[in-house]
Amino acid sequence: MSARQFYLRSYPIPDGMAAHAAAVEQGGWDGLLLTDSQNLSMDVFASLGIAAAATSTLQLGTAVTNLTTRHPAVVASTFATGQRISVRTEEIRWPQGRDATRPATPPRRPSTGAEDLLSARPVPAA
Repeated sequence: MSARQFYLRSYPIPDGMAAHAAAVEQGGWDGLLLTDSQNLSMDVFASLGIAAAATSTLQLGTAVTNLTTRHPAVVASTFATGQRISVRTEEIRWPQGRDATRPATPPRRPSTGAEDLLSARPVPAA
């Protein structure tokens, strides 16, 4: 059985990523996982490249990559390039379920009020 590894999850912010990744490696972490959100943060793959250039043993990867908004073939090519450049294994994780192209919950249609009254259970007589 292999030893347990500890990864730090962080955000892909290119400004200061080299120093951040180096500090994570020097702090004794086994790996650094960056969140992948095209809507809420900078590009995860550029940040992983910066982190790879600044470290030598730190394992790198995405915390979660959405294969609905990123084509799997493009993601595979990007990770293959990253592994070739950094000469280490990068990790990819993908979600099961919700994606950034649809709302988290289905939109609720406005109630007319009458529907709420009709669907209510009758109150037993005293």
